[in-house]
Amino acid sequence: MLFNIIKNAIALGVNGGIRILFGMIIQVLIGRLLGAEALGKFAVMTAYIAIFQVVVQLGLPNLIVRETARHREEAHRYWWSTVIVLVLAGLAGWGIQTLVATLWGHPPDTYRMVVWSGLSLIPYGIVIGSEATLRGLERMEIIPLVQTIAYTLYTLSILFIILRHLPVETLGWAMVFLQSVGAALYLAYLLYTRVIRRMWIDPGLTRRLLRQAPHFYGLPVAAIVPNRIVIIIIAKMLGEEISGVFNAAQVLARALFFISTGYSEALYPALSRLYVQGMDAFRRGVRLGIRYGLIFSAFLSLGMMAWAPWLVHWVFGRGEYEGAIPLLRILVWQAVLFVLNGVLGVVEMGANRQDLTFYIAIVKVFAFLVLIPLFTYLGGSTGAAIGILVSSGISVLLHIWAVHTLTRGVPPVHVWLRVAAVVGVAVVGVFLTVGTSLWLAGTFPLLLYILGIFALYLVRFSDVRTLVERVAWKRQGG
Repeated sequence: MLFNIIKNAIALGVNGGIRILFGMIIQVLIGRLLGAEALGKFAVMTAYIAIFQVVVQLGLPNLIVRETARHREEAHRYWWSTVIVLVLAGLAGWGIQTLVATLWGHPPDTYRMVVWSGLSLIPYGIVIGSEATLRGLERMEIIPLVQTIAYTLYTLSILFIILRHLPVETLGWAMVFLQSVGAALYLAYLLYTRVIRRMWIDPGLTRRLLRQAPHFYGLPVAAIVPNRIVIIIIAKMLGEEISGVFNAAQVLARALFFISTGYSEALYPALSRLYVQGMDAFRRGVRLGIRYGLIFSAFLSLGMMAWAPWLVHWVFGRGEYEGAIPLLRILVWQAVLFVLNGVLGVVEMGANRQDLTFYIAIVKVFAFLVLIPLFTYLGGSTGAAIGILVSSGISVLLHIWAVHTLTRGVPPVHVWLRVAAVVGVAVVGVFLTVGTSLWLAGTFPLLLYILGIFALYLVRFSDVRTLVERVAWKRQGG
């Protein structure tokens, strides 16, 4: 199980890395060549798209993953019975997105960009249905390959728009192109491998899935919607130029979020199977999943916090993006909260209590809608960044209570205390090296963190040795 989780986590982490890498390249191109205001407009567009991509999912993808993982021989039946609904939902989502953008009131070019990009929600239904099927079949290595091709063409289309000096709203059509390419590639692969065969739409199955699906909204709602709402709120309250600077910090921090998402998504099929095997096996898997997820995300957050000035200057340049540095140092710690929300959410879904994930996600969105405008009003963009951590922390506490109740003792308190101690020591190391060279600022806190992990027995050398031996055995064809 461990090897499959690691393999799939790497595949999904690479997929998230690909999206972040190309997304970063695109936003750097826009930010450097068109300025912070244009970057803010682009950020508003992508915020709308991300929010409505969650809306049109209808909660189905995570449900498809679970059902396909348990009934692999019927993968084609689940695909046909859901993808048609997802495509129709994308069409309806485009209409609703257009209505919301009209009522909210944006500058004309931003409004047109939002409306045109909304057409991408239609082929997106094929994309998410296909990715969910591949995740359930644990063929996750296909996903980053498809996304690499699609995002390469997307980036080239963005570059073409910039170099030809086309109107900024033209960027909306590039989003439609991205999702259309992804849908075509997934269809080609699934047909070639005969995962999907003749058309087989089962209305009874579709109705059953739709009845179960709403509670599966929880994880994507909690992961995506709140952070995108922040961009729209900042653009409205502080202006699109400031939202562009805030988005520059979020782009860098978001790299950690997608890597963390890959980890929790890879954990989901395994936990679903362990739950069926019995509570002892499930509880053991949950403990390991939480422990290593925390260690992994804190390590990444420390590294990005230490290197924040160099990252911002290297990626976006000096001048108008200088204000992104303190924002990045705050936002990187959301990665720890993000992975906790993700792992604890899949624990709840693996235990067939996706209703808990849904209700906690609603609380999180409500907290963002209340706290972010308040914190932004009181503290500007810095207040908004702090508000994000506070809102995410509220949902983590609710997840901890829910999972503790479900598993009768997980997560154990001593794990949280030990990880908190290691993170605390490492953060001290970061502040001791502020203003020093890049090599010292990054290396010292990370080394201190690694030593702390082993000193507190959060990771044992035997675990590392077992993993290395397992990987070597696999490569030798064992």
